[in-house]
Amino acid sequence: MSDFFDLLAAYPVFLVALVLIFLAPFLFRYWHKIHQHSPSEKYAALGEMIAKFEKENDSLAKTIDDLKKEMLKRMDGVEQSLAQLTGNVGEVRRETTDIEKHVDDLETKTTVATSKVEAIKHQVEVDLGELRRIDGQIKDSLLKVDQNARQIEYLAHEVRDLEHEVNGSPRKPRSFELGIN
Repeated sequence: MSDFFDLLAAYPVFLVALVLIFLAPFLFRYWHKIHQHSPSEKYAALGEMIAKFEKENDSLAKTIDDLKKEMLKRMDGVEQSLAQLTGNVGEVRRETTDIEKHVDDLETKTTVATSKVEAIKHQVEVDLGELRRIDGQIKDSLLKVDQNARQIEYLAHEVRDLEHEVNGSPRKPRSFELGIN
């Protein structure tokens, strides 16, 4: 549409031709009326017609200018909206790129963390097995210590009994069973 207005502004002859084409039916009708009257009436009618044409031409030119201004205003609004939209699209693309990089970093960190967690889990299982083995050894050692303590107690009792026999005192009866193998 702006090409049409540019054409009108660049070639005034085109504008005049357009106005003449638009006004041709009116001119034909008035020209026909002029030939039916006297020359003075014709001149007066022709003067009135010219005045009407000038008035209509001015009105038409004003309407075209108003239309042109309105179209230019709308085009400016569309261009501003398009520029803003282009800026927003660029910003969204940058944010999308940043988000994709962040997601990639998180995926990498997750992969590394998962392998570290698996390694720690394996180490915990190994340590837990070692602790169970040590706990079993401690229980065995405690049983051996308990058996040794009973054996020492038994031997101490035997030594006292032997001392009493050597000193000539009677032997005391045993009051406990040690359960020594």
